[in-house]
Amino acid sequence: LMMLTGIFKQYPDAQIIWTHRHPKAVMKSISALIVKLGGIVSDSINPYETAKQQIMNNNAAIAKALADRALLEQKGLGSRFCDVQFETLCNDPLRVVRDIYKHFNKSLEDHVVSKMENYVVNNARFKHGKPVVDLKNTFNVEPEDLKLGAFEAYARDFVRGDST
Repeated sequence: LMMLTGIFKQYPDAQIIWTHRHPKAVMKSISALIVKLGGIVSDSINPYETAKQQIMNNNAAIAKALADRALLEQKGLGSRFCDVQFETLCNDPLRVVRDIYKHFNKSLEDHVVSKMENYVVNNARFKHGKPVVDLKNTFNVEPEDLKLGAFEAYARDFVRGDST
């Protein structure tokens, strides 16, 4: 996200698939992942500080990405972005793939669809259990901690549904 203009500078024909998820859900997920991975190499991972740091870092990343995207859209590159809702991807991944191919005027061959259908059937979401992470109880994050300008603008403009 922080390198959108660089991507288009290096790859002028780039096409971006941008998956949108509510920042609250992203912060739960990414903070839990970083704490889990950090715990492999350290006994001193502070989940509270990790979450606060991720909130600030991701708010800055979203602010830059939104500004860069607006600049790229002003240059006529808006059609190079295909926006995908995370919940739709989870609930109907094949529809999302079809929508992406359609958006970018690409053909999707039947044998590829068949392989994807097989994959989806054999790899259901939460196949190995649903993670239980709560921002308040796990990371001591209050709702107002997420009321940052870029998060709110992003959620308002790009996130459909709650997906928290």
